[in-house]
Amino acid sequence: MKFYREEFKAARNKLRWSIVALAKECGVSRQTIFLWESGKVVPPEGKVRQLARVLNVKMNSISDLEDNIPVSGKDVTPVFNLWNSLAGSSTKSRQEKRDNIVKQVYSHLNEQEQLYAMVNALLNSLQSIFYFKDKDMKYLVANKAFLENLSLLKDYNVHGKTDSDLFSQREADKNDEEDISVFKTGKPVVNREGYIPGSKKSKWGLISKFPIFDNDNKVIGVLGNITDITQIKEFEEVQALISESLNKLDVCLSIYSLANKGYLFCNDSAYQVFGVDKSIPVENIEEYWLNNIVHPDDRDEQRRAIHAKEVPPVREYRIIHPQKGERTIKVIKTKSHNQKYTIALSIDVTK
Repeated sequence: MKFYREEFKAARNKLRWSIVALAKECGVSRQTIFLWESGKVVPPEGKVRQLARVLNVKMNSISDLEDNIPVSGKDVTPVFNLWNSLAGSSTKSRQEKRDNIVKQVYSHLNEQEQLYAMVNALLNSLQSIFYFKDKDMKYLVANKAFLENLSLLKDYNVHGKTDSDLFSQREADKNDEEDISVFKTGKPVVNREGYIPGSKKSKWGLISKFPIFDNDNKVIGVLGNITDITQIKEFEEVQALISESLNKLDVCLSIYSLANKGYLFCNDSAYQVFGVDKSIPVENIEEYWLNNIVHPDDRDEQRRAIHAKEVPPVREYRIIHPQKGERTIKVIKTKSHNQKYTIALSIDVTK
């Protein structure tokens, strides 16, 4: 194997990785990085592939290796067979199998860090959809949320199943294609928004998929994790509908954070009602509005009203609109139940 040390050094410098930081990220000493860059030592294939991922470059740009990562020859199926066999077993049975599980895990993964990563992923994904596939893209294990999403019984065994066994053909092809890409390239998919497979486009999720490596830095499978964000998406749709409706009525809707002392949201009508320049970020609107839009004679009163603990639910004040001149604005304001935000509707009531 040839290692292109000059190209490697250029890639490191381009991303401003120090030798110390890169060494820590790759789990080696800074002297090792120095030896690689000087050409005195050629890094092993596994480390070259790790360097390519960390520096976000193609394999053939720093070596003569191909981009596709090598597939591990290890079979982790027995480990997950044991994992599945524990479901529903008694405490005594689990205790009897404990030592055997540990031996199997270390035999097939041969790395304590790998074991910790997989167990940690399992524990942290219990509230979201979780699954693990082997190198043949067959399911080894899936959690309760995965089964519930497909309306399967909680004791249904996905072991050995493929996407075609569980989803419609269109969904199966799409999910399988993405998993294969993660497996072959070693590049994860992180928080991609999309419909949750098997939900018939009724649920929206944040989809993440990660390649799992053995201690030789060779891929052994794919871990999938999907978080249901359907309610968030529905809220965003409702928010958009409300904003669109208010825009048609030329009513300004604004949400103000009392803790941060700044606006969190203003709908498009704010630019029409007040004549505020659309290039001004929402967090800077308050200062611009006070100094450039509010009538000079009303500025002190409005400044006190913004920060006051108690404000009239309805009030009127004047502005100097950049195009329309002096206008009268009516404000209807209310506070959230937790007293952290104020929500205001501003209407031009000039006669």
